Amino acid sequence: MSNYNVLPASLAIRSMKSSGFKSTDYAVAELIDNSIQAGEKNLNTKTNIDVVCVERKIKINNKKYNAIKEILIVDDAGGMDPDTLRNSLRFGQGTNLDPEEQKGMGKFGMGLPNSSISQCDLVEVYSWQNKGEVFFTKLDLEAIYQGSEEIPGAVKKDIPKKYHNASNLCQADGGTLIIWKKLDKPSWVRHEAFFKNSEFLVGRMYRHYISSGKAEINFKAFFEDGIGNFEKKHELKIRPNDP
Repeated sequence: MSNYNVLPASLAIRSMKSSGFKSTDYAVAELIDNSIQAGEKNLNTKTNIDVVCVERKIKINNKKYNAIKEILIVDDAGGMDPDTLRNSLRFGQGTNLDPEEQKGMGKFGMGLPNSSISQCDLVEVYSWQNKGEVFFTKLDLEAIYQGSEEIPGAVKKDIPKKYHNASNLCQADGGTLIIWKKLDKPSWVRHEAFFKNSEFLVGRMYRHYISSGKAEINFKAFFEDGIGNFEKKHELKIRPNDP
């Protein structure tokens, strides 16, 4: 049977990927915004957010260099139930479509998937509520290019221990862990450049939340060896930046 979709999913994804966020710091800021909004909706006194760069060794022209291979965004904003988690990776299905809920940057249900595919080909999301079970799903562009048009249903899955070691927010009563894998469009290769260029933007965008104590945002960097061990390299607490 012929398919008469207005726009094939694989073509739509390629188009959105090429017209996404202009740099990695703006894409990360979109997810920080989501976390802060979720915390406010759950009446959190304070929302904590960790942005974690995971570096590994890569070889270029027979020389080895450290390069960012994964980016994690973790919060303690309360988490999502399985249906909301699955919908969070669908384009146009965000929780802020109601004008009364449009208080931040992510207004049109495009924030999580659109910011993610602007930087990577695989995004994995873990979420949990009220000290309960952790649920997992993912957006895999390779699967979409091969014909899949559905986000997998959320399944119960424990967060790998190495991510617990990277952020203690993985032990929060309720929260969300987003992992960008198969990075293909990061603006910076090393975490030092990422932190330097992102600190000003994030500190400016969320200065009122940070200065009022409603949010704390930390950047962290780890080196992952060949057997999955994380070694902490750098931590930066984002300060409010009032231009």
